[in-house]
Amino acid sequence: MTPERTTQAGFRPPLDLREDEGHFYAQLELPGMSKEEVKISIEDSVLTVRGEKKKQELLEKEEYRRVERSYGVFERCFRLPPQEIQEEAINAEMENGVLKINIPKTEKVEPRQITIN
Repeated sequence: MTPERTTQAGFRPPLDLREDEGHFYAQLELPGMSKEEVKISIEDSVLTVRGEKKKQELLEKEEYRRVERSYGVFERCFRLPPQEIQEEAINAEMENGVLKINIPKTEKVEPRQITIN
């Protein structure tokens, strides 16, 4: 899987990509976000995850010494090998702020021997 494009401003969720014999897997850390705030699409073998992590209101009465959490719109895109994936079988789940995307591979067709008559 190769990166296509990534937004640089604001929130940029960490992403892990891995594969085994039958699947590709993507995991994104999206703390504080719900599944309704995240959209996943695939077009021309490019998997796109986008959303917006909304900024929480800072209390005016409080004096903040440091604010390190990031917020904003994000988009992560990765090109998948088109001949190796089953687009219609991709599924995703989100639990405890971690989005998990399961991308099944197509079954590899083994070369067969042809008998000469």
